[in-house]
Amino acid sequence: TAFLACGAVAYLAAQHGTATRAQRLLAPAFVLLAGVSVTHLIWLARDEHVHGSMLAFWVAMTPPILGVQIQAAADRARGQLEGIRDQLEDRVKERTAELA
Repeated sequence: TAFLACGAVAYLAAQHGTATRAQRLLAPAFVLLAGVSVTHLIWLARDEHVHGSMLAFWVAMTPPILGVQIQAAADRARGQLEGIRDQLEDRVKERTAELA
């Protein structure tokens, strides 16, 4: 349920028009991760040992999901950095105008 809650938060956060592709894919990635986790738990409940196919399932699903999460975080950090840089440039312009 934690992954589904993260997916809901990510979905709501990506509703603004400036969301990047990775930020829009973050919610489905969390839902997919929840699905993989549930599949794993069901598999463990039905069988006592984990087959190699379950390991392959995790290996196939985890890197793309992690990549989406990293890219979404990088996009958000880049956006915040650009906003701070723009504020600094405006402040420098104001101070330069005051000194001129």
